[in-house]
Amino acid sequence: MKTFKLPGVKITLTNENSEHLNYFNNIFYADQYASTPLSINVKFSKFTKSKEFEIVEGKTIRKDKEFFLLDSKNNWVKIDFSKFTSKKIEIEAESQFDLDWLYNMVIEPSLIIFSLRNKYLYFHASAIAKKRKAIIFPAWQQAGKTRLVLENADRFSFISDDFCVIKANTVYGFPKRINLFSYNFEQYPSLFNRINNKSKILIKTGLLLKMFTRMTIANTSKTWAKGFYRLSELLEAITNVKMEPSKIGLKVKRDAKLDSVIFLQNSNKKNSNISKISINEGVRKMSFILKREFSDYYQLYNKFLFLFPNKSNKEIDEFFLNYEKEIKKVLKGKSVNLFLLGRSLKSINEFLLKI
Repeated sequence: MKTFKLPGVKITLTNENSEHLNYFNNIFYADQYASTPLSINVKFSKFTKSKEFEIVEGKTIRKDKEFFLLDSKNNWVKIDFSKFTSKKIEIEAESQFDLDWLYNMVIEPSLIIFSLRNKYLYFHASAIAKKRKAIIFPAWQQAGKTRLVLENADRFSFISDDFCVIKANTVYGFPKRINLFSYNFEQYPSLFNRINNKSKILIKTGLLLKMFTRMTIANTSKTWAKGFYRLSELLEAITNVKMEPSKIGLKVKRDAKLDSVIFLQNSNKKNSNISKISINEGVRKMSFILKREFSDYYQLYNKFLFLFPNKSNKEIDEFFLNYEKEIKKVLKGKSVNLFLLGRSLKSINEFLLKI
């Protein structure tokens, strides 16, 4: 048995093997938070499979009175959304079930949704701090969260890269390792000095292939361009490394008081721009970001409801309504801005130094 104690939640694995341990150890770099009102128990088992069951879209099935998700190799995980609560979540999976699917489609969205009642508010945002003041950067995927962290590594402490947690106006880091992609290494070549030779070869090969793909897209037909674009996306996904923040020179800070909220959005302009936005706009943006992150989870939940119409879960149904109410409380009285990130971050850095 292995337990990971995170902000507001503990994840316990039972019947785990070395592959399971390696996977979860590669996600988290710290796991000793004191208060954990929510327990997520993941049990790895061997299932007795029936050849007869009801199917929804091929990968979700009903067997007897139970609901299962199948991965790409038809391994099973048993889920009963109706029994998930803010105190306990039970999940049972085959030992060979795809761990990326298990964590990203089931575990992480569940811990975020069911932590809300416990007043742990998760933001899809990176976070940095100066003294006791925290700045969070909510954003879509690949919109600059990690870039702002790396850009300010010498001037600010690091709190979080992917998700941060807010409780009672204090920002806590959700201690996932930093996911560095090839574009991060393009922007900050000194990162190559922080990774092993195998990772260096992988990243540099990926960068060369991406350069070739970009050139090919610019000089080919639309049909072929779509194929090469998909290839470019695949290369970005596989040429990434997960790193502990301190291993790439970041000064890690466990928590700090929330001071500013700065939404990030990419642009193709040379210079970056800064503008104030209203609290209501900030609430909507934060909600839209998380809805994008949870799209697979809610599709899975809706398939569950299709097969079990009388087994809904009120906390899942009402999550975004309650989430937006809590965001509004958090943003009240705070500085809320939007950064349009251009190729130069000079104006952004000058703004941050004034905080």
